[in-house]
This record gives sequence, C-alpha cells and structure tokens, in this order.
Amino acid sequence: MNAEMSVRESLGSDHEAINRALSDLANAVEGADFATILQVFRDVDRGLRAHMYGEERYLFQDFEASHPDDVRQLREDHDRLHRKLGELMIQTELHTLRKESIDAFIEELRSHAAKENVTLYQWADEPLHEAQRDALFAFLEERRAALRDRV
Repeated sequence: MNAEMSVRESLGSDHEAINRALSDLANAVEGADFATILQVFRDVDRGLRAHMYGEERYLFQDFEASHPDDVRQLREDHDRLHRKLGELMIQTELHTLRKESIDAFIEELRSHAAKENVTLYQWADEPLHEAQRDALFAFLEERRAALRDRV
C-alpha cells in the first residue's frame, strides 16, 4: 500500500471496483449463464462485505466518539446494504436476478459512498488518525492479496 495514499483514495477505489463489477454483472444478467453470474455475484458479495467490515472494525469506533450521528447513519446503511446483498443473492440463486435490481443497488451504494467520502473518509485522512489508517491499509492489502490468490 502506498504510504501517501489516503483512505478516500483507497476505499474510493474499492467503491469504483465494486460498482464496475456490479455494472458488468447487470449487463450480463439478461440471457447469461447463471452459474457464471452466481460466481461473479459471490465475488462481489465477499468484496463488499469485507470492505464494510474493514470500515466498521478499523474506523467506526474512533469516529463514533466525535461523530455519533454519522456513525449511526453509516451503520444503518451497512445493515440495509447487507440485507439487500442477501436478497440479491437469493434472486441470483433462483435465477430471477434482473438488471434493474442491480442498477438500484448500485445507486444505493453510490449514495452511501458519497456520505462516507464527506464524513468518515475525510476524518480518517486527518493526520492524527494515522494508526487507524495504517491498520485499515494492512487489512485491505491482506484482503486484496487473498482475492488475487483466488483468481
């Protein structure tokens, strides 16, 4: 991980990669092989859940001390996104997943990411939060290496 990279850049690149994968999945859903769709969705699901786990474990607790309302809202968003991922996984397994469902989910993710960008990520990039940032970057690097090893 580049020591000069910010939380906003690092987690923002995660958001972009997840959005690209979901967009590709949305475009492939109609008429595509559902075994492939299921595998792609499982990869997206694992990546997004790990991303949210990293934020919650390495940033939320310290951020909550000074921004409790923001963390409450971000946790509610994460809970809603986890539930929606579960619903989309069921649709995928039942071969009923539609492009419109993924498109709506992408919009939810974009809205959530915009909130994080101006609250959590901005806070995490302040110099006094270096320890949290370093722990998060170590977690992200480990997660990304595990994903590369699976490919």
